[in-house]
Amino acid sequence: MNAMRESVDFHSTQPTFSNGQKSIEVNLVDAYLENASLINTNLTKSKLCNTTMQDGSVNVQNCR
Repeated sequence: MNAMRESVDFHSTQPTFSNGQKSIEVNLVDAYLENASLINTNLTKSKLCNTTMQDGSVNVQNCR
């Protein structure tokens, strides 16, 4: 399974959550995530732009 066709751009900043855990900011622009497992993934501050959702709807907002 090729979950991602594009490279992931890892930023050097590592914000800290209120519980002390570190997080990594990742830019997934143009990433191909079909069939990717997002179990235990925190998408709280995510921007889902030009994204086909599981129910078939499409978020057509362009976040670039």
